[in-house]
Amino acid sequence: MLGRGTVTIIMRMNRRNVLVGLGTIVAGGGGALATGAFSQVQAERTIAVETTGDEGAYLGLTANNTNIASSSSTSQLTLTINQLNENALTEFEGVFTITNNGNDPVGITIEELDSGGSTVSNSALTWETNTNSQNLETAPTANDDDHNLGTSSGSCQVDIKIDDRNAADPTTVEKIRISANTEDYAQ
Repeated sequence: MLGRGTVTIIMRMNRRNVLVGLGTIVAGGGGALATGAFSQVQAERTIAVETTGDEGAYLGLTANNTNIASSSSTSQLTLTINQLNENALTEFEGVFTITNNGNDPVGITIEELDSGGSTVSNSALTWETNTNSQNLETAPTANDDDHNLGTSSGSCQVDIKIDDRNAADPTTVEKIRISANTEDYAQ
């Protein structure tokens, strides 16, 4: 039979015991004070991307004046302007229509680009809305501007003026960039 009494455990202090004890304290304190921060995470997710032709996309582009505008075999709007008189002002009305098929109102702008994709300034081309001849190279400034397109099929027709009477060269423009931006929508 064992008697009741006090049991004393004597542990000698040596370097190994001190290091084990300090390591236990640090590990326990680190676990208690952990921030949950991490330096990197990689996760794979499934994504489905579908494209459509210009007419049915969020930014719809529809050819109207078939003399110079068409939908190419890839269903993209193509403009072909040739046989223009030199040193003349030539105007094409209602060349194509821009339609907002998205869920947010947008402001529309058009930029002219050279073959390298750089912006062309001071070309002979002017892009305007058909209704009120508003310049499409600048963002809308008022809610009732023609190129301030609301949701659900807000649209505008585009006119093109080519004026090469003042030594401007329309042939420097190889592409156009049509932008629809929610930040350009004028309230």
